[in-house]
Amino acid sequence: KYYTLQAGDIVYLEKKQKRADKSYKRKYHTVKAGESMYTIAQTYGMRLETLYKTNHLPPEHRAAVGERLRIR
Repeated sequence: KYYTLQAGDIVYLEKKQKRADKSYKRKYHTVKAGESMYTIAQTYGMRLETLYKTNHLPPEHRAAVGERLRIR
């Protein structure tokens, strides 16, 4: 599959970290309209799998507006 970059897309030129940066320790992200687990992981430069594991969520979980997710 091919994806066309859109304005505002975040592009990482280096391999993503397993975890978000240490500055996000004990921080939470509140889900806003239009966000997904994928876009949240991208925002913090972490692997999607890690975001699910950190929050004890099953892989089929979909982020809900107002939900609080642990980042690190």
